[in-house]
Amino acid sequence: RDAIAGGAYSCLGQRHSYNGIQVIPGITALDMGKSGLKACTYDPVSETATCGPSLKIVELKQELLKHRRKMLNSGNYMEQTVIGALTGGTHGYGAQGVVAQSVTALTFLDGKGEPVTLKAGDPDFPYAALSFGTIGPIISVTLRTAPLEAYQSDAWITRLSKKAALS
Repeated sequence: RDAIAGGAYSCLGQRHSYNGIQVIPGITALDMGKSGLKACTYDPVSETATCGPSLKIVELKQELLKHRRKMLNSGNYMEQTVIGALTGGTHGYGAQGVVAQSVTALTFLDGKGEPVTLKAGDPDFPYAALSFGTIGPIISVTLRTAPLEAYQSDAWITRLSKKAALS
């Protein structure tokens, strides 16, 4: 909070990609990936998880498994932080392909270092959700989850000329 009230800064989500942390000349970098904000709670009524920005995707998934839930989508880099997934546009596939589409609320620090919470439906929510840290450091996000699903995966090794018979 003190760093924010003091002037210009830029928030960086650790491990937002496979590369290292970026450096912005003349700007104080707040590395949210090392913030220690790793809390994660699940609300069975709203079926959402609220977590800190430095929680790793693998840690979020492990917590959700305890409740037989999963993320709506994620990339394939499990060491990425939640805030890294949001700022980097991490995606998978399907109707809810981008991780950011699951955000229902976020709490960030304003220019004075005071927490502000915006929820889906609030007039400013779309702008804050789109910025993911450029307007202020995000200290928690709430994400929609989905129930676990069972899949069957069948694999065959065959000649292409015989593929039609397998369908």
